[in-house]
Amino acid sequence: MLLVLKKHRALIGIELVFNRKEWLRIVKLSIQMSYFSEN
Repeated sequence: MLLVLKKHRALIGIELVFNRKEWLRIVKLSIQMSYFSEN
């Protein structure tokens, strides 16, 4: 039971790191888009 939870937690951690990278990429893209649309 605990082993499964530990594995699951590790997977969630990996997913969060991946999602953070994707989120940063999306934020950068949206900032660039708004910057270009203003000029």
